[in-house]
Amino acid sequence: MNASQACCFDVHAGCPPQDGTAALAGWLQAAFDEIDYGVALVDLAACVHHANRIAREEAAAGEVFTVRGTRLHMCHADDRRNCEAALQAAGRGRRTLMETVQGRLSVAVVPLRMPSSSPSCCLVLFGRRRLSEPLTIELFAHRHGLTSTEGRVLHALCLGLKAGEAAREFGVAVSTIRTHIGSIRDKTGTQSIRDLSHRIASLPPLVPAVQPHL
Repeated sequence: MNASQACCFDVHAGCPPQDGTAALAGWLQAAFDEIDYGVALVDLAACVHHANRIAREEAAAGEVFTVRGTRLHMCHADDRRNCEAALQAAGRGRRTLMETVQGRLSVAVVPLRMPSSSPSCCLVLFGRRRLSEPLTIELFAHRHGLTSTEGRVLHALCLGLKAGEAAREFGVAVSTIRTHIGSIRDKTGTQSIRDLSHRIASLPPLVPAVQPHL
């Protein structure tokens, strides 16, 4: 699926005139591509009308789901059954959170209701595979004046590594990593690694610049 397959979004009163519809769809495509988790607009028959960049990359990887023709296809039979049930629930106006097999990815199915009509489409949101994108961490580190080494340690912490694991990863003593962590906490004004993780998790989602061929 590529940008040319994006759905044609409705333009409501107060928005640009009809000749601006294509431009609006393009801007919405670009906006959704900047979100660092997968987002797809899917109808109740599992036909995909739009998918952002991360969702397209997940589909291309084919580890949890793919797009066959125009339909969302979960790779595991149990996930397919759960997804079908979630779409049926969406038709009744109910939201669903499901965990895919082996916990590889969480999926939320959110019914979309237009005025005076029953849900016919839903938003499928695919959970993040990591706490935050490297670009977000890099910008956060730059904003707080972290050194390049402190930035690398921060990234390791965001990947879930403990001090000892980070020390082995970088080939240094644990005490060195703890010194870096102390400096990071001082510069960012956080009280603990958990506090720091919460700060990172609450940052606006950012992904690297979208390449024209995607």
